[in-house]
Amino acid sequence: MRAITQLKPMEESFFHFIFNKLKPISTLVLCEGDTDVTILKAVIKKLGLLLDSTGITDCEGIKNEPKIVWAITSLTTIARKLENIIAIVDADENGYYIKAMKIIDSLRSRGINIENIEPVKCSKQVFKTTIKTSKNINLIITVNGIQELPFNTHEIEDHIVQLLILEDEIDLQNIQSFNNAKEALGYLGRLDKNEYMRIIESSHDENVEKAFNHIVCSLYIIRSLS
Repeated sequence: MRAITQLKPMEESFFHFIFNKLKPISTLVLCEGDTDVTILKAVIKKLGLLLDSTGITDCEGIKNEPKIVWAITSLTTIARKLENIIAIVDADENGYYIKAMKIIDSLRSRGINIENIEPVKCSKQVFKTTIKTSKNINLIITVNGIQELPFNTHEIEDHIVQLLILEDEIDLQNIQSFNNAKEALGYLGRLDKNEYMRIIESSHDENVEKAFNHIVCSLYIIRSLS
């Protein structure tokens, strides 16, 4: 496919899209929220990283916590033709590996048979494992956040801040006092999904690839598995 299938946020429409839109999809990208989806699609478009038979959805509206774990558990039970899942999650206050392991532990607590995670060469924020079902599913856990930035919690907006730094639009010294990237972007008047799209589109390709290395890495892994 040369266009991304945009799926609706889950909960009440979850089983509907599994039995309808999900049928031709072999790879599903799960994001925690719609901001992640907006940024992901902008990066894919900017760098030309489209994959065949790929769908993207967010977990907005799911009341079960953690949302991503609920979605993965449901997919492994029902979506028989699914081959790959990319789960994009914020690090929050965790290290990358610790966040990935929290997801693995939560899946195991729900009875999912899953192998230990393995780090990958292309990014320290990406981990690969296999969900053991009647048909094995590749699971790529991709953790947002840049721990080198001076924030207390880390999220996908970290990568927008990092891109602005690489583009010489902001100085690292000017964001030292903020608790998180959203606060910094709000102070700069750039806390807006449409603004994120404009920033990505207007930036140099090499800087977008550096700032969003974890996303690029994840998509390359799926491409290599196809």
